[in-house]
Amino acid sequence: MLDDINDNVLIFLQCVIFIALKARGAYPVDTFIRQRLFGHLCVWSGSPEVESYVTGLCETLRVVLCRGHLRRVRVRFLAEHGWPAAASEVVVLDVLAEEADLRALEGLGRDVLGRRFA
Repeated sequence: MLDDINDNVLIFLQCVIFIALKARGAYPVDTFIRQRLFGHLCVWSGSPEVESYVTGLCETLRVVLCRGHLRRVRVRFLAEHGWPAAASEVVVLDVLAEEADLRALEGLGRDVLGRRFA
């Protein structure tokens, strides 16, 4: 059960990153498509390269998430040619990762959490 929720959390993180990338104009607008995710329309990458990069980035978080240690994800958008000190923006996502809280989600619409793309 927790593996399914961890998979869904990582997919949700990908979606959040795609939304942030589109909103900040990091890629041309036609790089993104509308995709149904968990029963709702969301922004997803239409570019295999961008999707592969973001998927790989999120997969690096899997071990920490599975161990219940992932609390916060920070995505830093650097100013052009900037270092982190010159960051123009940071997107922060607090992650629900307590095992007891994840178990409480088991009864919340298993049909929604169990479907990735409808």
